Amino acid sequence: MPLSLTVDPVLLACPPTASVTAQPNCTTPTSTIVITAPTGPTIQYSVGGPYQSSTSFTGLMPNNYQVTAQNTQQVVSLCR
Repeated sequence: MPLSLTVDPVLLACPPTASVTAQPNCTTPTSTIVITAPTGPTIQYSVGGPYQSSTSFTGLMPNNYQVTAQNTQQVVSLCR
């Protein structure tokens, strides 16, 4: 009988720190999320889409977002 094992990905030591810096209102229907840690030239960020080097995500529709950060070795950190 074959043996089935799961190898979990290595996670960055600390999860990302992020905040909503602009909430939707009557004149602007979208929001902005800014990541404040971890930061650095080798870190990329995502809020559920492709990774980017910028720590700011603008034009986000009201929703729940999972923030992830990964380094150049694709080691991932999660924030919900």
